[in-house]
Amino acid sequence: MFHLDGKTVAGGTTGSGGVGPCAWQVYFQRADADAAAAAVTEAGGTVTFGHVAICADPVGVGLEVCQPRMNAGFGAVTDVGTLCWTELDTGDVAGATEFCRAVFGWGATATPYEGGTYAMAKPAGTTDEAAFGGLVPLSTGPGGGSRTALLDAVFRSGRL
Repeated sequence: MFHLDGKTVAGGTTGSGGVGPCAWQVYFQRADADAAAAAVTEAGGTVTFGHVAICADPVGVGLEVCQPRMNAGFGAVTDVGTLCWTELDTGDVAGATEFCRAVFGWGATATPYEGGTYAMAKPAGTTDEAAFGGLVPLSTGPGGGSRTALLDAVFRSGRL
């Protein structure tokens, strides 16, 4: 685990080989991982593992669901040096937003802009100030290649 001022801010592990490129994995906390795994399946996604449910949404975007046991998750967020935003670039913003509502109970605010709609994910029933991530349209990847989705984790820096 990585700590900042004694608070957990990230984790790290060695890969199991052949799983894919090195990347940040974002875990979403649920009180009951089994119920979360069932919700993923009901919403059209797939589940490949148990109490840390390794899942994919209907278009194949990987995500993990964690049932807290020894580690309750982040001890600090939005402070300098910690996670402050996650963003899903996807070819199906509406479908991804509905998946997140069905699985996590999140709310979202859609903001149209030239070229698409940006949806801010937030706890249901809260204002935009509680938003912790966004869903943005993605039609082509680097070099013009087609991609279905990419999940980004953003860490707050003391400088811009």
